[in-house]
Amino acid sequence: MKMLSIIGTIMLFATIHAVDIAPANWEPEGGSKSPAKCSAKTIELDGREAAVLCVNMERRENFWGDVHVNLKDIDAVATPVLSLRFRPSAETKELDLPLPSVRATDKKGARVVGPKSIFKTNEDGWIYVTWDISTVEKLDLPTLLRIGLVWQYGQIPEGKTAEFQVADVKLSAKE
Repeated sequence: MKMLSIIGTIMLFATIHAVDIAPANWEPEGGSKSPAKCSAKTIELDGREAAVLCVNMERRENFWGDVHVNLKDIDAVATPVLSLRFRPSAETKELDLPLPSVRATDKKGARVVGPKSIFKTNEDGWIYVTWDISTVEKLDLPTLLRIGLVWQYGQIPEGKTAEFQVADVKLSAKE
């Protein structure tokens, strides 16, 4: 019986390859008072219909904030590689705003921003992010609480809004 339990555990661990994180589960820091609003939208993406997270923001002077997703029942030790892609709307691209930062937070309160090297701009206009969070010594991976995108809302010009679409957010096992 003990051998079956061990084999079952090994099989379960081996089947965890990736965990998709749905757009509907994201929320802005500060709730309804946040300068950011999150919504889910379906778009054509790579020849398929895909649900994406739309983040709409307005100017807020000297204010940094995030949109984040709480990671419930996700084994970040087994799936420590965060990947996603995002792009600004055509109107937002013209504003020439800085890219958001990507941040991971554990239950102990450690917050780490991913390095610039995790961003790769593709010719299709999407910015791709791949970050192996297990390489960050400051984070306690078994207690990874949330991942987020952080913007400096004060960079948005007065009277303008910004919109970003975020797609294909997942935590995966190392290859």
